[in-house]
Parts: sequence; structure tokens; C-alpha cells
Amino acid sequence: MAKCIEKKFFQTEWQGVGFDNLHVKLSKSEMPTREFYDKFYINFFNKYKRYSDLPDSWLSVKKNTAISIYNTFSGKKEILSFGCGIGFVESVIADLQEDLLIDAFDFSEISSKWIKHSSKVKCINNLSEDKKYDIIYLCQVFYAIPGDECVNILKSLSTKLKAGGLIVLIDTSIIPSENGSNKMLDFIYKMKNTFDFIFTDSIIFKNIFDFGKKKQLWGWQRSNYKTSEFVSKAGLNLYKQFPSDNQSFTLITKSKI
Repeated sequence: MAKCIEKKFFQTEWQGVGFDNLHVKLSKSEMPTREFYDKFYINFFNKYKRYSDLPDSWLSVKKNTAISIYNTFSGKKEILSFGCGIGFVESVIADLQEDLLIDAFDFSEISSKWIKHSSKVKCINNLSEDKKYDIIYLCQVFYAIPGDECVNILKSLSTKLKAGGLIVLIDTSIIPSENGSNKMLDFIYKMKNTFDFIFTDSIIFKNIFDFGKKKQLWGWQRSNYKTSEFVSKAGLNLYKQFPSDNQSFTLITKSKI
């Protein structure tokens, strides 16, 4: 199996909020617009009033992910979450260390409705030119960045690191074993990928399978090797990659440790 894999994937809803109810134009070739996210979060916060309203299974996964992220920098103080979304991961991390200071960045000004009241989390929509961080993490964010922008994002974020600082990427690899699953699932994935290529990715079958479906391009599923390519092209050091919580963690430094 080729290791350098990148494949688009699509969504029709998130947390039960259907995209076709947002009354915005959906695209299978372009990522969601700011208008999309603003309308999505308005609908989302109408459906849910607090974190505890969200599915227990989702909360459990995110809580475990937050603990795993914290374990990569335990004892450090100045943290940047790049792409915090609704901020649940940040709320968990903030409770794990008394003197922790988290800047939670997101492009949407609406998504931080619940987390902005935390005394240990500062919600921001712009990055300071001068502030440096011990740790910058992107939790389930990197997949939403187009390949031609990944290198530039890494380069830009690396300028915000303190000496000895760390960038942590948390995503779900397209190769199951890279998320900690049994390698037998790699074979199943390969067969599914072949099926998708023959049937759903071909022009003839694509028109049949997609008929009447309203989908939004949601990002790119990538292998760890593809992620490591971006790191190398950014002139950074791939310190470590490891599976945790059925996801893949990539730790990046500015230079070799």
C-alpha cells in the first residue's frame, strides 16, 4: 500500500445539524465559507445549550483526546489552540493544570460561545505578532487545510513558537493502523478504497451515487507519510508520530531535539 495518500471527503451534517438546512450554497470542490460556519453555529447553538447536551460518546473521545494532548506538554504554561471550534477540548485541558494559559483561536467569532466565559481560556480571532507559545496544537483541524496551504500554515505557526516549543497535530489518518487499529483494517481499507475508485469515483457511477445528495467538501483524509511531507517542506523537524485515542498525533519542532 502506498503510504503517501490524500483523499477528499465530504459531509452532509455534523452533530445532527444538516447542512441542507443552512440555506447556503454547498460545494464539493471548495471548503466551507465563513457564511456557512456562521449559519452552522447559529443552528448548532439552537440545538444544544451546553456541552453536556452533546452525545456522551463524542464527549468521551474528546475528553480522552484532551488528556493525550496535555500529556505532550505537561508543565508548560503558554498554549495556543489553533482552530478551537466549540472549545470543549480546551475546557478539559484548562482544568488539568492550575497555571495554564490557553489562547483559543478560531476564524469564527460565534463558535466560542461556551468557552469564552472560562477564566483560563482567552478566545481570539487574530494572532499577535509578538506573542510566543510553548505549545501550539491543532486538534482535528489540519485535515481541513488544503494541501497547498499546509506548508505555509506550518511555517507561519513555527514563528510563534518559543525556543524548544512544539507543534502538535491531531488528526485521523486514512490508514487505520496509524490510528492504533489492528493492521487487518488496513487491508479492509484498501479494498474499500478500490471499491470507491471503481464505483463512486468514476464519472459514470459518480453521477448515479451523487444524484440528489447535497454534500459539502469537508477536508482531506491523509496518511502520516503525507503529513510528514508537509513538515519536511516547511523546513521543520518531525519529532514523533504515534497513535492515541484512535487518532494519529504528529509532534513537530523547529529543529532536531
